[in-house]
Amino acid sequence: MSWGCVAMPAYSLRKDNDILSQRDAANQTTVSTNNGSTRHDGLEIGLGKAFVREWRLDVAYSYAKHTYETWITNQFTGANLTGKEIEPAPRPNSNG
Repeated sequence: MSWGCVAMPAYSLRKDNDILSQRDAANQTTVSTNNGSTRHDGLEIGLGKAFVREWRLDVAYSYAKHTYETWITNQFTGANLTGKEIEPAPRPNSNG
């Protein structure tokens, strides 16, 4: 079977001046702060095939790494995640 459509983009993104809202536990107010920069590098691949007019199969896979370049998470506690991987961002991801 040959695939009718193939796409394979790669990307590298750096986001500076990232804004984060934080809750001050002492007085229960929300404070917005500039927490630094993040980096996002990845590769994606997508394949698509139309079998007949009414039926099509598409699959996609991506692999990415997301890291904090410079990042102080909380002005109140001084927590520092600089150089660490962004945990909630998945490395592999697929669908079909």
